[in-house]
Amino acid sequence: SFNVIDSLQQSAPSNETIEVHEDGELKLHVSMSSPDADETLQLSITGLPQGTTLNHGVKQPDGSWLVDEVDVKDLSATLPANFKGGIDLSLKAISHDGTSTAESAVTTHHVDVLSLTDKADLTPGDLKFDEHQTGWHDLPITLQAHDADDAITSVTLSDLSDKFELRLAPGATGNAPVHNADGSWTIDPQTAEHLQVQTSDTDGERTVFKVTAVTTGPDGKTAEIAHTGHIGINAVDDSKVTLASGLGTVTNDQYRNPVVDMSKHAAVTSIADLLSFTDSDLDEKANFVVRVPNDIVIKDASGHAFRYLDDIDKETSTNHYPDTTGYVLKASDLATATIESSHRGGATSFDMSVRVDVEEGERQQTGFSQSKTYQFNH
Repeated sequence: SFNVIDSLQQSAPSNETIEVHEDGELKLHVSMSSPDADETLQLSITGLPQGTTLNHGVKQPDGSWLVDEVDVKDLSATLPANFKGGIDLSLKAISHDGTSTAESAVTTHHVDVLSLTDKADLTPGDLKFDEHQTGWHDLPITLQAHDADDAITSVTLSDLSDKFELRLAPGATGNAPVHNADGSWTIDPQTAEHLQVQTSDTDGERTVFKVTAVTTGPDGKTAEIAHTGHIGINAVDDSKVTLASGLGTVTNDQYRNPVVDMSKHAAVTSIADLLSFTDSDLDEKANFVVRVPNDIVIKDASGHAFRYLDDIDKETSTNHYPDTTGYVLKASDLATATIESSHRGGATSFDMSVRVDVEEGERQQTGFSQSKTYQFNH
C-alpha cells in the first residue's frame, strides 16, 4: 500500500491525486511484504524532481532512489526550495533471494505541489549619527523576494517620527516615497533599499520605524512581513566653559595667578568674573559644580550660600574632599552668584575647579572639568 502525507495536510489514500504545499515535507508511507521470508525487499522510486532528497535510501545514477524495506515506513522527501507543480511518482518493489531478482508491478501516483506565497526577506537596520548633522543619511533596509515567483507588491514605512523627512536617494530609479495622511509612507518596492532620511532635530532624538512588505503569489494569495528599525541621534555637548583671568575685579600677580580682591572693603567678586560659559544648543540644560576651599563661600543674589554636594561616601563614611566644598549652580545663576572669603589671614592662594554636567533629552553627561589657581587679598 502507499500513502502520501503533506506536512501541512491530512494523509490521502493511494491512487488519488495528492495535493501538498510548496516547501512542505512530503511523507511517503509505504508497506511492502513478500511470502518468502528469505527474500530481501527494496523500494524503487522514480519521478521525484531534480534536487529532491530523501531521509533514507540511495540515489541512483538515473535519478531514481532505492530504499531498504526497513526504512520505507518512515520515508520523507524534501523537495527543492520553491518547487511547485505536478509530480508523477512511480513505485515498485524489488526482491532479492541471493540468486535472482524479481520486480513487482509499477504503481503510479500523482502529486500536485500547490503554490505557497513566501514572505519577503526583510531586514531594516539601525542608523546612528550625531546631532547637528542635518544632511541626508542612507536608511539601512534590505528587502528581497524569497521566491522569484512571489513578487513584492507593496511596501509601507510607518511610525517614523514627524521630525524626519524621507526621500529617494539621488541617482536611484523608481518612484519617490509618498507621505500619507496617517503619517506613513508608501514605498516603491524597487526603491526600498535606496531611501534617505534627514532631520533638523537637535535633542538627541530616537525613533523606531516599521517596514511592512507584502508579497503576492501566482495564485493571487498574499503574505506579509513586518520588522522594525531604529534611528538614534547622539546628542553632542555644545557647552563651553572657561576659567577666566583678567576679567572684572581680577588681575594677575607676579606668578601670573589671577588676584581676587576679597578684602573687607572690596566689592564682592562675581562668579561671572572668574568663569564664562556659553552653549550654542538651547536644548541643553547645564549644571555646574564649583569646588572651592571650605573658607570660601559662593552665594546667590539673596546672600545665601548655594546648595552644596554631600561628599560623604555612604558606604565608607569617608569624605573624599575634606578641605573643599562643591557648590551646585545652574547656568542662570552665573550672572548673580558671588564668591566671598571668610579667611582673615595674609595673602593666600586657592584652587577653584568647575565641572559641567549637561542634560539633553534622555542623555545625561558629565562634561569636562577645569581648574585654576587664584591669589586673593583680604
